[in-house]
Amino acid sequence: MFAFYKRKATHGEEGKHENIFPCFILTKQETGENTSTPYFEEDKNVSETALGLTMLHPEAKRFLSPSGQNSVKTFVLNRLLLDEVNRRAVWKIKAHPWVEEKQKDLGKSFLTEIPGENHPYFTVKIDCIGAFYFPTGVTAVYIDILPAFAVTDTSAPLIGKMLANTFNHGHLLEEQSEGKSGVILRRIFDKDHTEEKLQSVKNRFGENRDSGLMKGLLGEETTLNSILSSLLGKGYELLMGDRFISCVFLKTKWENTPRPFHDSDYIDLVRMSRSQNDKYIPYAEDCKPGGRHIINTFENVIFSLSGEGIACWIKPQQKQTFLEEQFKQRFHGIYQQLILLALHQRYALVALAQQLSQIEFPHVDSTPEILRDRSIILRKQRKEVADFYLRAYFRQPAVLDNHQMFYQKLQDALGIASLLEEVQKSTKELDHIITSTYLHEQNSQSIQILKNIEKLTEKQEHSAQIEQTLTYVVEVTALPYYTYGITKAFFKLFCVSPHSGVTELPKWPEWLAIFVAFIATGCAVSMTFVKNKRMKHREKK
Repeated sequence: MFAFYKRKATHGEEGKHENIFPCFILTKQETGENTSTPYFEEDKNVSETALGLTMLHPEAKRFLSPSGQNSVKTFVLNRLLLDEVNRRAVWKIKAHPWVEEKQKDLGKSFLTEIPGENHPYFTVKIDCIGAFYFPTGVTAVYIDILPAFAVTDTSAPLIGKMLANTFNHGHLLEEQSEGKSGVILRRIFDKDHTEEKLQSVKNRFGENRDSGLMKGLLGEETTLNSILSSLLGKGYELLMGDRFISCVFLKTKWENTPRPFHDSDYIDLVRMSRSQNDKYIPYAEDCKPGGRHIINTFENVIFSLSGEGIACWIKPQQKQTFLEEQFKQRFHGIYQQLILLALHQRYALVALAQQLSQIEFPHVDSTPEILRDRSIILRKQRKEVADFYLRAYFRQPAVLDNHQMFYQKLQDALGIASLLEEVQKSTKELDHIITSTYLHEQNSQSIQILKNIEKLTEKQEHSAQIEQTLTYVVEVTALPYYTYGITKAFFKLFCVSPHSGVTELPKWPEWLAIFVAFIATGCAVSMTFVKNKRMKHREKK
């Protein structure tokens, strides 16, 4: 099963993947010394052959390679915890009533009755817990769960449906607060060594008894959600609601029949991929090869692909050594890498869509600072969308036709193309809105600046007119005195002459000089008024 999270990097942690997971306290039995150890350790030694990367094209191979730059980082559960979880722990889970009804038809029951309880239980083992940290900030946690009881060809389809349905339709755990739900797991111990095993776990991991995983290892009731929360700690946001992506693998024999799979097999396979029980009746057209969910890569190898999960069922014939002995390894190799690529694309796009939806729309009256901040945020989002499209979005990752056909069908089932189109369109629309608002604000500012300049120009022109008017007033006020003095000097020049024997200006009519002065002043004022009127008329034009 897969669960996808978005990691919210804290200050100063951007671009780092070391120590992004919380630590637990390990007590050394020899010395009693406590040491802090991360729940997950990076696995740098995993080979590309083991991952199935040799069957991928270079770009996809580079993205998934553990040694590549800006590539996926692979983490595994701490080896001491994995040893306790994998080799020693067996977990019991209450069976749903529909499982009780169906398993009665099998003859031999795989359920265990509990005296005094209404429902029997079945047992599972957690085979592996790991994590993938993607360059986009998306984290995928995977858990391999195997039945801890014998599985027959007859019971395999029912058990596959039971496991997928159980872990996606859990019960409310009363001991947890805030109504957290999930299937209840409880570790069971051998009757002869219960106290000894409990004491061993307490001695080594007792300092962490508040975590969901440690509660489970100590025999208390816990849930898968609680276990994952303790492994991831704070700072992770689930991107997929309250469901897990299930990945079911079945192998049964091809009996002596013309066809390996019957209609009922296709229906069961679709139910497994959707985590549905037998009470759900899938649409008949969806349960046919070549339909919306079913794809045959070989005559006796089929997949059902949906948004809730993937189910694979193989039926090898006798002498088909590859299907009998090696296909499961191939499934966990190349097919899991293709599944990982497609699921990452889906939830990376979901994370991008969530980030875009959190960008607030600017208003027409938004300040330049707000517009600038929105523009910076959007620029960062555009870069993330471009990085995703160039580095993490793959249309042709597989070399072989069967793998590529499987991958394209899975992309269609997950709706990746639609999600990408939605994110790109949202980015474009946001860019248009913010840019338009910013330009509107810039135009408004420019118009305001022009208005201010116009007002300033009007004030300057008004001041110039006042100054010009004052100059005219001063000149006009002084004009009579100038005219009177000039007139008097004129009379003196022509009436007083040493040749004529007249040395003093005789008494002359002062009114004449005054009259001439006022006439000249009137003419000057009239000319000034006409000139000023013509200037205003020219300005209006």
